[in-house]
Order: sequence, then structure tokens, then C-alpha cells
Amino acid sequence: MRVSTCLSIAVNALAVYAAVTPSRTTAKRDSAASNFISTSNGNFVVNGSNFKFIGTNAYWLPYLNSDDDIDRTFANLSATGIKVLIANGTATVNTGPNGLQHLDKVMELAQKHGIYVLWSLTNNWNPVPNTTDSSNSTVARRNNAPTTPRNFLSNDYGGMDAYVREFGVAKQHDEFYTNETIKDLFKNYTKQVVSRFVTHPSVFSWEIANDARCNSSVPASASCNTNTVTAWHSEIADFIKTVDPNHLVSSG
Repeated sequence: MRVSTCLSIAVNALAVYAAVTPSRTTAKRDSAASNFISTSNGNFVVNGSNFKFIGTNAYWLPYLNSDDDIDRTFANLSATGIKVLIANGTATVNTGPNGLQHLDKVMELAQKHGIYVLWSLTNNWNPVPNTTDSSNSTVARRNNAPTTPRNFLSNDYGGMDAYVREFGVAKQHDEFYTNETIKDLFKNYTKQVVSRFVTHPSVFSWEIANDARCNSSVPASASCNTNTVTAWHSEIADFIKTVDPNHLVSSG
């Protein structure tokens, strides 16, 4: 349910990282026999046992061209011992096979290969091509094309600033955290995704946002600070737990 167009991208090299302690959970429960990931005494726990793992960032995985490509990628990751990956929890705005049902397929294949998915629900960054650039760039003149900012392809998945550009009043980045209309839109999107997987055991956690901060692709107001971002995280985390009490909620 993205608000901008997904681009299929080439597979980047995977940077494997060790698991980190979750930054926040909003509810505690008895994890003795739960098949959902939980935390206890600083450890991840599943089925009553501590869960230690190797994970990787594969934000691009849901955007691969075919289910077979996704299946092979999961198989290759599993073969290396990876148990958890981060992926963008975004989809085209519909409930069909190229929309939310596509996320269903990703989860089906993750479970098939014994991998947990940490879904990131939005991205701080959303650079867009500069269609008003008047520079004398030789490449731009030759191609008669707009210039694209650094990391454009790896961040063209909607994100906070897509909401701000469409629905913001002052068009400032921190409106994503404070504008009630934008917050309601994001909550609606979040509910559509999260509610599909409330009982799915292969969800590791819901990452509220990737790289959330005041600065971004569009400027922020002078009043934005860490308290602004923290208050938003608290509000969204509490909302997610009303939809899905089973899975962890985290910041990223």
C-alpha cells in the first residue's frame, strides 16, 4: 500500500549483522510456550527458549520480479544460516496479487524456509528527481532528463516525505509526526498491513519506521527535536499493539 511507485532493483550485497536488543516493546506476556517472538531478561525468546540468530537487511526482497526469485532468495539466505531479515512492508495500493496479497506470499515463503521477517512500515527518506534543476550538467543535457539525488533508487518506496508532499500544510518533514491527517493516514495503512499477520508466527516484529529523525529529503521545522520523534513512536506503537498484541514493536 505505498503512496509512490515501487522500482524493482538489483540485489545488493547482504551485510550480515548480529542481533541487537530490541529498543522497545509495549506489552509483556508469558513467553513460556509462545511461538511468537518475545523478550525476557534482555533476550529474544520463542517457544520458551532463548533465540539467538544471524540477520540481514534485505529491504528490497519484496520487490523482486517474481515469486520464484523471492523463493530462491529465501532459500539462499536460509542456506547461510540467516534466521531473520528486515524488509519493507510496503505494497501497491490494492488488495490483489500485486498488492497486499504479495506480502502474504512473502510471508508464506519466509515460513517455508524458516526465516522471520522484521517488517519496516515506512522509511524516513524519499528523495525524488529534481525536475526543476537548471544546472548545465552535460549528462542532464544529453539525456534531457531530470537529475536524481544520491540513493534515489534505494529509497524510492514512498516513505514519510511522500505523505508530507501530498498532505502536508507547510510541506515540512516533521508534519509526518504531528499532522493529525497524516498520522491517521499512516495508521490506516499500518492497520491494513499489520492486521493480516496478527497470528502469523514468522513475523519477527513491526519496525515502526526506518531511520526516523527530524532531517530528511524535505526540510523540517525549527521546532522538531527528539521529543517530537519519540512522542510519535509512542503513539504509533500503542496503536499497533491494539491491532496486534502478539508481535513485538520496535524502532529502527
